[in-house]
Amino acid sequence: MSKKRHAEEQELPFVALMDTMTNVVGVLVIVMVMIGITLARAASKVLSSLPPATEAQIVEVMSRLERLRAEQAPLQAKLAAPADVRTDPKAMERVDQELADLERQMKNRGLKPQDDAELIRDLARKDEELVKLKADASKITEERNNLKVQLDQTPIPLTPPAKVVRIPASRPIPKNARIEQVVVTKDGAYWVDEEALTRQFLGEFSLAGSREAIFSQVKRGNKRVTIYDAVKLKNYFEKRKLKTRGFDVTMGFEEWSRTWPVLTLRASGAPVADLGGILWRIKHKPNAVVMFRVTGDGYDHYLDAREVCDKLGIPAGWEYAFAPEAKCLINEIETNRPVPAAKDKSDEIKPPAAKID
Repeated sequence: MSKKRHAEEQELPFVALMDTMTNVVGVLVIVMVMIGITLARAASKVLSSLPPATEAQIVEVMSRLERLRAEQAPLQAKLAAPADVRTDPKAMERVDQELADLERQMKNRGLKPQDDAELIRDLARKDEELVKLKADASKITEERNNLKVQLDQTPIPLTPPAKVVRIPASRPIPKNARIEQVVVTKDGAYWVDEEALTRQFLGEFSLAGSREAIFSQVKRGNKRVTIYDAVKLKNYFEKRKLKTRGFDVTMGFEEWSRTWPVLTLRASGAPVADLGGILWRIKHKPNAVVMFRVTGDGYDHYLDAREVCDKLGIPAGWEYAFAPEAKCLINEIETNRPVPAAKDKSDEIKPPAAKID
């Protein structure tokens, strides 16, 4: 009795499972039926809204479909096996026509057809030229970059400020004026002490060279004048280095100096330390006039010296000097130097005379 009761207890869960499955299947069937009804209604509505097709339209559509199917067959065949140009007479004819046109154009332009080997060699030469041009361009670019770096590193010179030089109304130098020369350079002012320089020159000459350089002696009125040999005089002083304070001195002759020697003084060494004191002494000389010889880079020092000169009330003028030099005429010595022949000065343009301002 106990075994039979156990079997009945095992059948109960299976029955419940069957009931559940039946219910699910029933629900799905109902849903499918509802979907089918909905689709049927929608299709009926769409078909009812379309206009009815006529018999002629149906015939036209069917004929177009047949024609398209007929055209589709050769196209599919061509796609399956592409046609070879060499086996297509029309394609070959078209290619021959293009070749004939090309040959005619080349003949009209004077061009000759080249074979493949020549074209390959020409292409190789062009490639070599291209490689060379690229290398040259690389060198030029590198050089340009180096120059740009150097240019960027080069300091830009600053333009010095403009120099203002006064040029007031000038007037002629008095005939009995005593000219005192002052050479002005970038280093400063150099005073030409002509009296001391003349004494030094004559003293040096009288010590040893005067007798050797005598050319002749002539009588002029009650005086006896010694004429010296110009060549011996020049050679004598070329062996001696004349020097005065602030200047190197050389002796020579100028066209305007006639038979008298001329000393050329070139500024060297230290400039005058106390120009104001020198100008003060010049002021007390009778008929003294200061003439500044200014080089292109000496205008700053000239303006300072000119300010001192103006404060002291000394007549002065200035002129541009191409070189830091001054001339001193020694008219105490007469030589046998030939006097230059007089020139025709009718067409000669004279330089402006020195003036004071």
